[in-house]
Amino acid sequence: MIRRSRTIRPRRIFNRRKSRWLHPILAVAAVIMSGCAQGEADYSAAQSVKDIQVRWVSLDHPVLFEAGASVLSSSERVRLDIFIAGLSLRDSDRFMVDTGSPGGADPLAGARANAVEARLRKYKPGVIAQAYSGGQAPGQGVRLVVGRYVALPPNCPDWSRPSASNPGNIRDSNFGCASATNLSLMIADPADLVRGRTLAPGDGQALSLGIQRYRSGAVRDPGAIQTTEE
Repeated sequence: MIRRSRTIRPRRIFNRRKSRWLHPILAVAAVIMSGCAQGEADYSAAQSVKDIQVRWVSLDHPVLFEAGASVLSSSERVRLDIFIAGLSLRDSDRFMVDTGSPGGADPLAGARANAVEARLRKYKPGVIAQAYSGGQAPGQGVRLVVGRYVALPPNCPDWSRPSASNPGNIRDSNFGCASATNLSLMIADPADLVRGRTLAPGDGQALSLGIQRYRSGAVRDPGAIQTTEE
């Protein structure tokens, strides 16, 4: 008995008939995607960090002496006092005296520098003015140089970029303005923003007293804080 071969036709899994809901769904998806897409106008360069600019500034004042003398005259004392009074001296100021003596130390130039330093101590006791040969001192005198670091706050507030729309999660243009401005106004010595201070040798015995009191139960209570109302 001869069996006839049976042709197996592949079954159609998906119907070729297009759904009547396909086009509306695609249209709604296109509208949603276009609304969420970030346009070219929304992009902007990332804002720079609000840094404090620290600058070194210096003011100088020529101090004249009579020929061969190292004592300030009354007129030069008045001129020097006016210059110092107009500086509003700070604890972080640096003082230098240009003796103008090239090729080594001149006793007369050194004595004149000491006279200027002594006058400075009238306004800042214990001040030390470093003498150096800068070559810019007047012929019959020295040049007092007062230098200081100045902290310049950033240009704030900065609302150059609107903060309402930020799809790119970019740093706000005003970010960090308050912190940088407050620090620049509060810091005692702006030089600390340039480099840290050298720590003095620690006293291990004094530092261990707190641990010893803690272990022995002799902890000292902090002083009471009192407030006044005006």
